[in-house]
Parts: sequence; C-alpha cells; structure tokens
Amino acid sequence: MTLLIFCLYLIIILFTFLLFFYIKREINFKNQKYLTKDKKILITGGSIGIGRELIHLLITLFNCQIINLDIRESEFESMKSEYKDKITNIACNISKINNIIIFLKEKKINPDEIDIIINNAGVANNLTIEEISENQMISTIEINLLAPMKIIKSFIDNKNSKSNLKSKQIHFVSLCSVMSHIISANSSDYISSKWGLYGFVESVRNEYLYNDKYIFTTICPFAVNTGMFPNFFLCMNTKYVCKEIIKSIALKEKIKFIPNFINIPIFIYKLCPVFISDLIQKYIINRFSKNIGRRKENDILLNKKFN
Repeated sequence: MTLLIFCLYLIIILFTFLLFFYIKREINFKNQKYLTKDKKILITGGSIGIGRELIHLLITLFNCQIINLDIRESEFESMKSEYKDKITNIACNISKINNIIIFLKEKKINPDEIDIIINNAGVANNLTIEEISENQMISTIEINLLAPMKIIKSFIDNKNSKSNLKSKQIHFVSLCSVMSHIISANSSDYISSKWGLYGFVESVRNEYLYNDKYIFTTICPFAVNTGMFPNFFLCMNTKYVCKEIIKSIALKEKIKFIPNFINIPIFIYKLCPVFISDLIQKYIINRFSKNIGRRKENDILLNKKFN
C-alpha cells in the first residue's frame, strides 16, 4: 500500500513538472525574438512535405528570408509566385554537392549571411533487405546522412577559417526521426541513416558544448503525413509537426521528440529485456509499419541531371 501511494505521488509530481514545463515553453515561444525578418534560413528539400510547410510558416509568421535547395524544380514557380522575394529556389541534388560553401558562392549567395540551416531533405524506400537495390541503399545514406554531415562540416570549416573568426552564430537544425531510437522492419537503409544522423549531430554538438558559435537542434518526429509513408495510417498532421519544429528552433532546444510524449515509450522500450522488446517489435511495431509505402518518383528524381 505504501509503495502504491509513493508511485501515485511520483506520477502526480512528474505530471505537474511536465505541465509546468510545457506551459513555460509556450510562454517563452510567444515572447521569442529569435526568428525575425532579419533571419536568413537555408533549407534542403523545401518544396514538399515538412520543408514546404516550414517555409510557409517561417515566411508568413516571421517574414524570414529562405533559400530552398531541392530536386523538385516543378514546385519552384508556384513557390516564387506565393512568396516573391522572400524565397530563393535552387535546383540541385544535395547528395552530389561536395562543398556547400563553394556551391552557394557559385549561385551568388553569401554563405556568411546564413543564420539557420535546416537539414530536412530525406528519402525512404521502405523495402526489405531482399527487395532493396544497392543503389537505393547508397542514395538513402547519401541524402539522409552524408549530405547533412557535409553541409555541417562545410559551414563549420568556413566559420573557423581565419577570415571568418568574427562571423555570426550558426544554428544547425537536423530532421532526424523517432526511428533513430527504435526500429521497424522493411526500413533498414532509412533507419541506418537516421541513427547515423542522430549520432553525428550529438557527437558534434558535444564537441562544441558551451561554445556559443554553434547551436544544434535535433528533431525526432514520429511518422508525418507528407507522402513519405503513404500507406501508414498513424501519421501525424504536417502543420502540427512544423509548428513544434519552429518552436524548437526559436527556443534553441537541443533535442525535440514529436509528439512530446513519444520519448516515454521509447525509454520504456529500451529498458525492456531483449526478449520482451522482440515481442513488442513482432506483434506491435512491425505489424503497424508493414507495407507503409514510398514516394514512387524517388528513383526518377535522384537520377535527374542539373546544370
């Protein structure tokens, strides 16, 4: 009985703490002065899905200046028509860019003026290890993992060069996934890329711990209804997810799980013995994530040539 009362008190204290934390977070966001019209933001994969909604909110709510690097040129005209001089669209396959600083300068963009970099572009094949081709696996790793790694390194190298020692603070935002902490079947390449990205960003963030030159924010959302997982019925609303991402950017949060409570089952899952987590995997996670689909135009777009 005493143990039961203790657990009840613990739950009440935890709930009160979380309630206070999220109320304080909302108040801080309403009073934030970080996202303003002076902020210049580079985003990868901004033409559809999360990237498109982020651009919409950043421009309409905060009047930020956006540079969108994307493979989908077909969306550029409508985006330019809607956002006018607030957006610059550049067609490219980010996995093929070796040095983002040189690339931007070739496009007449000064990388030293960029305040926030959002590594958003990503692909998911959602195929078994027997079904997926070697080229598809390589493309997933190049886009989801290597491209953000190269972008972050290029900007850090540029800032640390002798000519840029007094340049402005840079904020790196990386769209990771809940799948960087749990796994599901039929997504070995995607999960590998997200586990790698989470580990990379956290490692680099700790290299610059308590150093105000760089800010790192890692976003770990559950599945979002952007078309990346077209057959998955548990997907979250894109607008809700993007609002949470923007709050995390404005408040300079280090790690953000979306929805907020998802880190609790992840924590419990990791505490379980392997045989229990395997049962959860087999009868819950794998069942819900089976045949979740993929964007059918991925392979066509990734083979596209740019000038």
